[in-house]
Amino acid sequence: MAPNSEETRAQAIRPHEWVGKTLPELTARLGQPTSVQPLLETTGQLVIYARPGAPHYVFETGSNGKIVSASAD
Repeated sequence: MAPNSEETRAQAIRPHEWVGKTLPELTARLGQPTSVQPLLETTGQLVIYARPGAPHYVFETGSNGKIVSASAD
């Protein structure tokens, strides 16, 4: 069974390359995240992509909406 296009896109990214980019840029590439949580301390957001059969990614945005950290699992 071939992976769907969303899984293929997710596998092609390098999380550290997204630091400094915006959430709209990220969602244009990966689609809607599976979870978005507000970060009260920084007024940013924790953005999680965790789909079965695809790599899991966690991004944190700053108060300006730009990605400040990214990791893959």
